[in-house]
Amino acid sequence: MKGTFRQSMDWLHGWSGLLLGGVLYFVFLTGTAGYADLELDRWMMPERPNVADVETAISVATAQAYLSKYAADADSWFINPPGQRENPYLRVIWADRTNPGTGSRHTKFLDPITGEELVGRDTGGGQFLYRLHYKLHYMPVIAGIIIVGVATMFMLVSLVSGVITHKRIFRDFFTFRPGASQRAWLDAHNVLSVLTLPFQIMITYSGLVFLAIYYMPLIVAGFYAGSDDPMQQYESEQYQKSAPLERSGTPVPPIDFTPMITAAESRWGEETIRSISIDFPGDTARHITFAHHIRAPVNSAELLHFNADTGRLTGTTPRVTNAARGTFDGFLGLHEGLFATPLVRWLYILSGLAGAAMVSSGLILWTVKRRQNRRRRDQPERDIEIVDRLNVAIVCGLPVALAAYFWANRLIPTDFAERAAWEGHAIFIVWGLMAIHALNFPAKRGWYLQCGFAAFAFGSIPIINLISTNRHLIASISQQQWDLAAVDITFILFGFGFAAASLQLRARVNRRPIAAPCEVSG
Repeated sequence: MKGTFRQSMDWLHGWSGLLLGGVLYFVFLTGTAGYADLELDRWMMPERPNVADVETAISVATAQAYLSKYAADADSWFINPPGQRENPYLRVIWADRTNPGTGSRHTKFLDPITGEELVGRDTGGGQFLYRLHYKLHYMPVIAGIIIVGVATMFMLVSLVSGVITHKRIFRDFFTFRPGASQRAWLDAHNVLSVLTLPFQIMITYSGLVFLAIYYMPLIVAGFYAGSDDPMQQYESEQYQKSAPLERSGTPVPPIDFTPMITAAESRWGEETIRSISIDFPGDTARHITFAHHIRAPVNSAELLHFNADTGRLTGTTPRVTNAARGTFDGFLGLHEGLFATPLVRWLYILSGLAGAAMVSSGLILWTVKRRQNRRRRDQPERDIEIVDRLNVAIVCGLPVALAAYFWANRLIPTDFAERAAWEGHAIFIVWGLMAIHALNFPAKRGWYLQCGFAAFAFGSIPIINLISTNRHLIASISQQQWDLAAVDITFILFGFGFAAASLQLRARVNRRPIAAPCEVSG
């Protein structure tokens, strides 16, 4: 790093973006899919029927009847009534009775009226993509979190150094000169950066904040040095965990949830109960807690505690218990966007895609700039060509691989062993094939070929869906299932976008048969 401060920042911006740009691009794409994880969950389990709206009291009674039959002796019950985006179906969870407060958990989705189990194919759904963006895959969870944390820190460094480097960044936002030159790529990079800069800073910094204990575990260990389990004590204070309950051994009659539901809905409004948790449901030591749906950026809910015998409210836990917890939950809520309305959620998705485009344009700009410098100095370009081919595998190959995930969901037989795991394997198998393809073709051909692959992969998903299920686009529109229809429509739009890019890139190559890769990379 030599020269002026701005030149040093330019060096730092370029190299910090290049070294972990591939990881950041992966995180942006999979994380953006996470904003539609619940919609993707539903799309990827077409066997589950559409559930009619029912009153909360009816669905809770159905859940209670099911749990009383199949989990009467469980340590705890957990009921999610349907009615909001987070809970499209009635869900029940229980923990087997082994030792007090512990046990393996079971989850079932039910018809809220009949209590019939809603079955669906084994799939990772949108949750798999969401987990990928911060845990990665094929490695220990902590290792994945740390790698993503390092990449996120590099992202924050790139954002700050980028603002310093581009002294006219906001004025250049209004300037765009299309073409295949370095200036055009820099204009595109600036526009994408400035347009979503507040989002990028928020999403990057918040991601670092709420996973900070994994990045700096010695702080927790040092602060709770006198504890036998520092992390457990930290979590107990952070989440204000109470002492474990114990059974009394005295059985009691079934719980009447009606007065509790009435009290909760009179406080929060109708269909606002997110969950009901019951500790030791068949014992006099039972404890009942209601939580409401999150409707604000702070990712925590007010809790209502009830007496199981009388149905009366015995206490409340506020959404924000202290400044530190409120700050933490605020960053977490902004990052996950669970509070978002459909319009705000689409803004999250578009901003995430713009972030991915910002990273990819930066990767391409790095090779374009350095190739032109090499040519002016009549220096070898072999290493730049390798980086350019790797960029093809990252920028175009990853979307093809993600499309393969949805192909696998529809094409793998429903009775196939470890089906959900093989959906995930499909991503990395196809991505590996795209990398092999990119490394064996000149970059100028690789760009338009792999854009063409992506166009076909995404554009054909709705067709495969039409052939293989009865929950296709036409059915979703006719049944006014707009969330499912939006998934298919988004795939179609991706297909058209990649097709347009492929045709444009191929036309440039045909017009300039001897053009340099840097001149047609975009």
